[in-house]
Amino acid sequence: MRYYKLLIFLLVLSAPVVMHGQDKGYLYGELYDSATKEPVIFATIIVKNKGVGIISNDDGSFRIPMAMRMLGDTLLVSSIGYNSKELVVHNLVINTVNRIALAPSLTELKEVVLVSTKYKGTRKVLSAKEIIQTAMDRILQNYPTTPYSYVGYYRDYQVKEDQYYNLNEAILEVFDQGFTSNDFETTEARIYEYKQNNDFPKDTISQKPYNYKDKSKVIPQAQMNSYGGNEFVIMRIMDAIRNYNTISYSYINTFNTDVLLNHTITLEEDVFMDGERIYNIAMSKNVGHIVAKGNIFISSKDYAIHKLNYTVVDGGIFSDAIGKREQKVDGNNLLYRIRVAYKKEGNHMFPNYISFNNSFTVRQPPEFVVDSAMVDFEKSFFEIKFTREPEKRDLYKTKNYEIFYNGKRIKIDRIESKNARSIILYPAKKSEHIFELFPVEFNFAKFSLDVNNLTDVSGNKINEVKIGHYNQYREFFTQQIHSENKSVDRSLFMQRNKPIFKDQQQKKPDNYEDFWMNTPLQHIK
Repeated sequence: MRYYKLLIFLLVLSAPVVMHGQDKGYLYGELYDSATKEPVIFATIIVKNKGVGIISNDDGSFRIPMAMRMLGDTLLVSSIGYNSKELVVHNLVINTVNRIALAPSLTELKEVVLVSTKYKGTRKVLSAKEIIQTAMDRILQNYPTTPYSYVGYYRDYQVKEDQYYNLNEAILEVFDQGFTSNDFETTEARIYEYKQNNDFPKDTISQKPYNYKDKSKVIPQAQMNSYGGNEFVIMRIMDAIRNYNTISYSYINTFNTDVLLNHTITLEEDVFMDGERIYNIAMSKNVGHIVAKGNIFISSKDYAIHKLNYTVVDGGIFSDAIGKREQKVDGNNLLYRIRVAYKKEGNHMFPNYISFNNSFTVRQPPEFVVDSAMVDFEKSFFEIKFTREPEKRDLYKTKNYEIFYNGKRIKIDRIESKNARSIILYPAKKSEHIFELFPVEFNFAKFSLDVNNLTDVSGNKINEVKIGHYNQYREFFTQQIHSENKSVDRSLFMQRNKPIFKDQQQKKPDNYEDFWMNTPLQHIK
């Protein structure tokens, strides 16, 4: 595979939603903003006193094993901009999607200004650019520089018209040598388990490789560079915080040098998490019809970067931020979106999640075509069968059919319907001589048929090639962090240049039951 650089609580249980066709071994919930009613995406959900947890999905949904209800566990739910609260698992209702409201944390007046560098008393008031620069300068203080590992849930899938396709899932352990090492060259991963989730539909068209020669599958505005690595390696490169001194993607480029150079920087209203003030700094860039927007969330205490959201669109329109935290994109103009978050464990920030979403297009074969053409020598007619039922309006117009034999056109005299998908073409008398050829003498290689200007009852044009618009997702959600170095059998490491879901070694540890796949609900809002 190729790496590509793209141009690329107060908790309230409301009325539950009845579940259909979901795994009965799990309890399900959906987090939403109590003020805006929008889903709270990528919230951290930790099992209290166990140090293991999950992240809510793109629609706010999550699932936890039913066993946690029996054990009387409690969940700690937290997200930047919301009050963190506890949720007793026993209170979740079985066989429903429990709707759970999160209350936004109260905001206060900003304590920084955009451009001032003067002192106010004994405290220097920083501008938005100075806050970012301070965060850059403190990366090696705030993030681990010695080896550590973490276990998490990986998945990749495509979305078309609000439907998931081709969902692959895995539990992985990542072994990172620390922020002073080159992530691409030194980080390894071990696969506990992977599977293709057959409960979700398959789409073989979107699964095929990218092809820039015939343009059958391409990423709009994409530039492909050969760096090597499978799906997981590609996704990790999109973590610009971890790869702060390495080129990642446009227009972040090299994070610690190019963010300030490439963007207009503004300070937005602060947000809070567990009483800690988090600076919310927006960045934007316009290059012709390409528009990029993002937000960096930085602690006011130690200037650790908690979260980076970045979205690039082609001629699209950004709506107002959801709860001043996330930008929506109107239309199908998304090129790519990256969301990365870290969380504090002890004295350092460790990976929480990464989500990499890029759009792509696929040239799809026509839905409405001629399925078969038959020559009836005894009754002197041609029979045409279509893959779909034709619309009657143009079906009986003889000019819409061109039949040739040995380079000479056979004129059609009249057309009759045989059934909903088949018609019979009767040639004019001067062309009936071809039926005098016995079937053994009739050379089908000299026979050709073209059908034009027809539509089926659903409005599909005959032989029309359509372009399908999809979104590709690759995501990783941390479930447990090991902040100290951990010995491991290197023979268990994933082969980084082989697809994750193709003959990779799998080995479950003794504590594998502590982890689970947070399979998304089979719907997207």
